[in-house]
Amino acid sequence: LLFSPDELEYMQKISSIFGQTPRTINRYVNIYRIIKAHGNLKVVGNYSKEEFMPIIFLLGIIVGCPAFAEDFMSQLSTAKDDDTFQDFINRSLFPENFKKIVNPFVSDFVYLEMSDFKRNKDLISRFSFRTLVK
Repeated sequence: LLFSPDELEYMQKISSIFGQTPRTINRYVNIYRIIKAHGNLKVVGNYSKEEFMPIIFLLGIIVGCPAFAEDFMSQLSTAKDDDTFQDFINRSLFPENFKKIVNPFVSDFVYLEMSDFKRNKDLISRFSFRTLVK
């Protein structure tokens, strides 16, 4: 399974979230491969940036920020579908240290709504081997 140059570039961009050790990087890449190849992956149109960026980002939070992941996914589940990611973060009750981790990436999602993040959250949670979506 090959990654597009855009996928690799975005993984590298957000690697500060999940790339603390070679082991977490390897885990992240392997889980992303499973998700991308899975038959239940929900895609609207082509597998473009708008499709893979939320997946790559959510998986980064789960793998790289396990202390915040459950709360993040729980709040994601109840977010308004038409909210922007910025609105979601601003309205959230996340600790400031977590917001500092995600805020550098908010501008990546200007044209995406929370429904784009929710589309594959169950699949991402399932293959991250953590039961995060209740």
